[in-house]
This record gives sequence, C-alpha cells and structure tokens, in this order.
Amino acid sequence: SSDLLYPGPQGGILYALDKDWTVKYLYNDTDRRPQANELSPNVTPEKLSAHEINLAGTLSDKLKLDVTLFAQKLSNEITRSNNPALLNSFYNSGGIKTEGVEWALQYFPISPLLVYWNGSYDHAKVNTFTVTQGTTTTEVSEAHNSADQPLFVPEITSFVGFEVTLPKSCKLNMDVRSVLEVPYM
Repeated sequence: SSDLLYPGPQGGILYALDKDWTVKYLYNDTDRRPQANELSPNVTPEKLSAHEINLAGTLSDKLKLDVTLFAQKLSNEITRSNNPALLNSFYNSGGIKTEGVEWALQYFPISPLLVYWNGSYDHAKVNTFTVTQGTTTTEVSEAHNSADQPLFVPEITSFVGFEVTLPKSCKLNMDVRSVLEVPYM
C-alpha cells in the first residue's frame, strides 16, 4: 500500500515527435519501509530506482508499435534469511538489478480483428549481502542460481494472439504464450 512508501524523486517527460509518434522518459527513486512482519533492528527501508524510455506510435494505418527499454535497481531488499539457524529473521540483502526491453506490436488487418505480438526480455541479476549475527555468518539474497539469476523468473516471455470485437462491447480473445530461459538451480 502507499503508506509503505517514502516519497522520493519521480517524474517523466513526454514528447510528441509528430502526430503518430511519442517518446517518454520516466524516473522513480523511492523507499519502501518494512512491513510489520519484517520489523527487525537489522532491517532498513528498501530502495528502488527505475528508469524507462518508451517509443510508441503508428507504423501505418493498420500497424502500431510500442517499445520500452528499462533498468531497475532494488537495493537493501528485505528478505528472509535462508539459514535455518536464523529462521524468521529478516535482513537487507544486496537486492536485484534488472534491465531489458518490452514490446507490443498490433496489427488491424480488417475490422473488427486485432492480431498482436507482445513480449519482453528481462536480464536480472541478484546481489548477495553478508550478515553476521553473533558467531553466525550467512549470505542473504533472493533465491538464485550459480549465474546469480533469480529462480523461476524467465528472461524471455512472448505471446501472440488475436482479438475480435463483438456487438455490445464484447470481445473474444485468444493467445499463445511462451516462456524461454527460465533459470533453475
């Protein structure tokens, strides 16, 4: 909820290149304070910094394109210790860095049919953080594989589909989704 966020600098710039194309830049830098179950003397607020650049427009009267490049950094991520001796202990981990691209291509061959292809490439890297409590030292981080990728977070997602607008504002939609490069242990 919004009461968990400390307001930070955020903003955006939108520029119309012409009647069919826009460029947008968004920036957000904010903190998230610990929730009640995460309260601990060891925990400080998470910090999220995000940048997005978007290009959206019309390639022709039947074809639209929307592409977004993004980079996000979550530091001081609040996570549960993976050390059994420290069960139910929360710490700030190193966080996660992610960067990638999202796209949407829409084709309107005939009315009322829309054919689309949406997808994303998301390269994420988990950072670890070493915590010492008494004589116990442990690395704290989100679950990740040996390449420091978060587990079960796909690098590539894509779906192709169609949508038909029916009378009385009803729509029929069907798509096929694919997920590639899902990191496991």
